[in-house]
Amino acid sequence: MSGRQTQVFLQQKFKPPQPRVRLTQRQNLLKAFNDKQHYQLTSVVAPAGFGKSTLMGQFFNAMTLRSCACVWLALDPSDNEANRFFHLLCHALVDSNLAQSSFINRAQHFSATEDTDRFLAEVIKVISSCDTHIYWFVDDFHYISDPAVISFFDQLMRYCPDNFSLVLASRIQPPLEVGLLMAQGQMLSIDSAQLKFDLVEARALFGDVIPKETLEGLYSKTEGWIVAMQLMQMWLQQSPQHSMQTLGTQNVEILNRYFSEQIFERFSPELQEFVIHTSLLDRFNPTLANHVCEAGGGEEFIKQLEPFRALVIPIDFESSTYRYHHLFGDFLQQKLLAKVGEQICNQLRCKAARFYAEHDYLAEAVSQCIRAGEMDLAVELISDAGGWEMIMTRGIGLVESLLAQFDETSLVKYPCLGLMQAYLCMKLGRVVKAEEYFNLATVRFNEITAAQDVTQVTERDFIIIGLLVDIYLDKHVSADVLDLIDSRLNRLDEGDHLGKGVLLACQSLILNQIARFRQAEAMAIACEQEMQLANCWVGLNYALLHHGQSLAYRGQLLQALEQFERAASLAEEHYGKDNGLQAMSWCLAADIHYQRNELDKAQQMLNKGLGVLESRDCWHDIYAVSFRLALNLALASNDKVAAEALLTRIAEVASNRHLNRLSLLCGVLEAKTNQHFGSKLTTDKPIPGLAIDLNELKQDSNWLALSDYLELKAKDALARNAGADAQRLATKLHAHGAKIERQSDLAKALAIEAIVLEQRGEAEKACEPLNRMFEICALEGYIRVFIDGPNGMISLLKQNSAAVREYPQFVDLLETVEQGTQVTPGFGLSELGLSHRESQIAPLLARGLSNKQISQHLGISDNTVKFHLKNLFSKLKVATRTEAVSVLHPYL
Repeated sequence: MSGRQTQVFLQQKFKPPQPRVRLTQRQNLLKAFNDKQHYQLTSVVAPAGFGKSTLMGQFFNAMTLRSCACVWLALDPSDNEANRFFHLLCHALVDSNLAQSSFINRAQHFSATEDTDRFLAEVIKVISSCDTHIYWFVDDFHYISDPAVISFFDQLMRYCPDNFSLVLASRIQPPLEVGLLMAQGQMLSIDSAQLKFDLVEARALFGDVIPKETLEGLYSKTEGWIVAMQLMQMWLQQSPQHSMQTLGTQNVEILNRYFSEQIFERFSPELQEFVIHTSLLDRFNPTLANHVCEAGGGEEFIKQLEPFRALVIPIDFESSTYRYHHLFGDFLQQKLLAKVGEQICNQLRCKAARFYAEHDYLAEAVSQCIRAGEMDLAVELISDAGGWEMIMTRGIGLVESLLAQFDETSLVKYPCLGLMQAYLCMKLGRVVKAEEYFNLATVRFNEITAAQDVTQVTERDFIIIGLLVDIYLDKHVSADVLDLIDSRLNRLDEGDHLGKGVLLACQSLILNQIARFRQAEAMAIACEQEMQLANCWVGLNYALLHHGQSLAYRGQLLQALEQFERAASLAEEHYGKDNGLQAMSWCLAADIHYQRNELDKAQQMLNKGLGVLESRDCWHDIYAVSFRLALNLALASNDKVAAEALLTRIAEVASNRHLNRLSLLCGVLEAKTNQHFGSKLTTDKPIPGLAIDLNELKQDSNWLALSDYLELKAKDALARNAGADAQRLATKLHAHGAKIERQSDLAKALAIEAIVLEQRGEAEKACEPLNRMFEICALEGYIRVFIDGPNGMISLLKQNSAAVREYPQFVDLLETVEQGTQVTPGFGLSELGLSHRESQIAPLLARGLSNKQISQHLGISDNTVKFHLKNLFSKLKVATRTEAVSVLHPYL
């Protein structure tokens, strides 16, 4: 079965069941559904055998005829895991033509433990975009107890649009927060008493087969229990000459006796074998049934079961996929267990598991293995499917779902699972925990290989994951490791494109961190090629980011911006909006916009991305660029509160992720903040703030912190009229910039040199470094280097206004610099205790933007805006937009 066929197998979960008995439409209950135009929630709760699915199917058909959009999702026991559930829900939305097919691929990269809110926002966006009323039908909801799924439905009911209704069928009352819905008259509850047949429906079922008095007696005995009446109806069809003396109560033992005597024992031996063997499957088609039974004839056996559609239920209208009625299935499993024993039952589950795995349905395969207690086989199937690589090729959601089926002991026992868990932790931003799992997996791997036992992972996997762990924990920041990576690359198989791509990405990342940008670019390009050959879009996204970084760091801003925009577009195409890869692209692009003095755009992009970086996978230099930019923007608006909050935030991230170099940069940024708000530096005393190790600062891996440090010291020297010190520092900064080919450092050094000369009265000599600065900055549109330059820049530009006018790009430069240096003191939003998203919305609200305009500006749905506005109003203790703007005004 190909991937396309697997999709067809999945689609059977998205179709209501065919009518299982001959009966009229259940008009009274359907009328209850329609008494109100649309209930927000309808719950159909009753034990097995009361016709919940049949009733919901009839309502589904009725709403479809009324041109409502209807979504059906039938659940199995294996669906009680958040990632699995969300994946199925996305399939259902696509199958119902409410979402584009890319929605499924994007959902694979959601983590149920980290991204529930983002997934909810995406789903609400799908609902909001529908121009008709939507009904979601979820059958067998009693299988769901996962807290993340329950929370998802609670929030969905709280924030969903008015065009949405949810219909749940369950054997138990769903554990949802429904008090408000009940109070508002927005909930309809149907229970077993209402589901029982009345005499009219019983007569429709039996027709004129039995006399009225007999029918009334049978109805009295069964108390309207649907499954019992269905069985009697089948019995009459098959054995009209016999009476039904033993059937007629809700006692399961009596039902089982009926199943045995009147149904199962009348099957041929071959059909008996077929039904008991397939009873272990949640749902089956002829191909799967033949595989499990190790025989042909599945289609013929299924035809023989046609008269028993009340118990062998076709899931789709094409009658290609089936499931057993839960009560009948339980009976058959008991028969199988009694006949062949637990060991054979488990072997049959393993056969099914192998079938599922071979046909790309891994979650069901693992579920069958675990139900059979065959952990070794489950791990083998996962390893054969790619192990940790599935995170890159098939998404976080699937891997998180698979790992959720194992206990902590298994994660430690099996190196394959340990590596998966380690890499998953990295992707979710838990880098310290990732190292713990990696170390445990390494110990276990060494024990297994020493004992010459078989293991599902290789040395290659440990090299790659170990390298990634060290990089994310900021350990591999020297050139030494590059030779090690080269040797590993040479040992990989020619066709191992993913392995090569990951190692090349690591090389590019490290080369960028040690300021060897041209080499980093070459490795990134090679990585792009390997990731394309591996068909790994996640890896390609990382390669584009590394490529863009290498361009941006050495001053090719426009080309870098193209790479970041391409990466963001690719990430959105495959993973939806507001994902971690997009966040990295936004933050890196924001820094370019800042350097071009496009502050609003820089702030907007940074706001969208920075919060995501703190909760997902990220590495030192992206944090360094992003937090440094955030501080520069705070200083540009003179927001001391925001700047101080940022310094705390940076220190926390550095500590939590063990990023020593980020701590060092934080010290420099604190000194920069102190200088901006009035603290003075001296050449013979340490910079105020965090301790700065100058020896560490001079290492190649700290090139960004060193650049800022040298500029900071030079500015201080100029402020003290210490021209010689300023010139010496400018020379160091120029040499540093030339060594690493960083154009912005060269421009800053030239600015300092020109101002030193101008202060000495050597105005003509000052023209030479100033003109060279113009040449560097004009090509890529550097503007901010002039605005953030030392005191004296405005005077220098005024004295050289003729030279400025020679560059069309700088026609308004003097005016821009003057405006940029005249900032209004502010207090910032941080002291209001607003969340990241609320802080984004607040200034837009103050500007008078509508919810729709805010949603378009931030790239989120209208309902997400409503949700955050509600929380914002609560924190501000206001009830209206006008009151909110009044409270926010002093902080903006």
